[in-house]
Amino acid sequence: MMLPEHRETLLAHKKEQLKVKKPELDELQIEDFEMLIQQSHEDKFALSFELYDDGFFREIEGVVAHINSQRKLLHVKDIMGDTNFIRFDDTLELRRK
Repeated sequence: MMLPEHRETLLAHKKEQLKVKKPELDELQIEDFEMLIQQSHEDKFALSFELYDDGFFREIEGVVAHINSQRKLLHVKDIMGDTNFIRFDDTLELRRK
């Protein structure tokens, strides 16, 4: 039998072990992403973003509604109409939907 505190610590440790290191992108990929993001913003078509999130990967689909160049932050409206704030540096893969 385990105490709840021990169980939580064990689960947190297992989660830490599943984390992966952030892959590095080359300059050509970054330029392609920038161009695709700009096109999505202008032409209002959806993109699929694969993101790095604290050791894990997640995916968001939506249209780029706003680009904050100074903070390198994207405002992406998903299919539900919710706005997702995406750091450009967290983008690992980008595809047109």
